[in-house]
Amino acid sequence: MNKVLNIYEAIVKRCMLETRYVTRASWSEVNIKGFGSLITENCGDKIKASLINHRGIIVFEKYFPKNERVANVA
Repeated sequence: MNKVLNIYEAIVKRCMLETRYVTRASWSEVNIKGFGSLITENCGDKIKASLINHRGIIVFEKYFPKNERVANVA
């Protein structure tokens, strides 16, 4: 199970560093080829990233602080 969570976390971290996945909107949903979707939500001083599989089930959620890199695109 830890290996699966590490894979999900790696997918989310990679997406959070790419501007096409994180937008300036209060929330966004972007398709991830071969997996499902990534939903990002603006939660004050943090950004919530939710990874959703093809069945529409949230499989991983993580909060990211709005550091310089993420804050520039979010």
